Amino acid sequence: MPENTIDRFYQGHLESLPERQRPLIRSLVVSLIASRVEENPDKFPDLRASIIWSINDEFMQAIITENPSEALQFGIFLTNLSEHKNYETEWYYRWLRGNGVTILLNEELHERTSEYINTQKTEDVRNLILNLETFINLDIDGWTKESIFNTPEAFTMFVSLILTTSLENSPEVSYGTELFNIAKRKLRESEVQRVVNYYQELSDTRELYKKLEPFLD
Repeated sequence: MPENTIDRFYQGHLESLPERQRPLIRSLVVSLIASRVEENPDKFPDLRASIIWSINDEFMQAIITENPSEALQFGIFLTNLSEHKNYETEWYYRWLRGNGVTILLNEELHERTSEYINTQKTEDVRNLILNLETFINLDIDGWTKESIFNTPEAFTMFVSLILTTSLENSPEVSYGTELFNIAKRKLRESEVQRVVNYYQELSDTRELYKKLEPFLD
């Protein structure tokens, strides 16, 4: 997809987002576009998802190292993105929500994420808890392998299960423990196991998949 198309989308839909968060969101959007067009490498020789994702990773790691609190808030912001009325923008938001959960999975943020979920009583944390519960309760019965890999919500469910099962050591009475128990029950369901197992086939998600292996039959 030509760069001017990316810029046009960015200017039309993403400039209303907080200024400090625009660069990474734009980069994430470019990555999502690259993921789609990478299926046609001859048509788009200069756009490769793997290269752009690596740039995103470096950018995010710098934020985590320099200001982990900002990185945590950024992950929460993406995870909590409200549904957008514009269909095209909402398509990207659907992927960005999963990217938000992936940011919260970063090992350097794990302790902060767990503490945030278990101790904060803000509207943002209430929304985060509700969204994570919604994500892991996604109805995926009968989904084909192709539809799973092409549907943003399937990936969001996958990474949300990883995040919520990482809350295993939360206080006994806490939102973290509640989310952990819900996730553990979901992972006993055959359809959820079937979908999750697909992610061990992809090199990009194989290491993430290993985090769920202890909870699978």
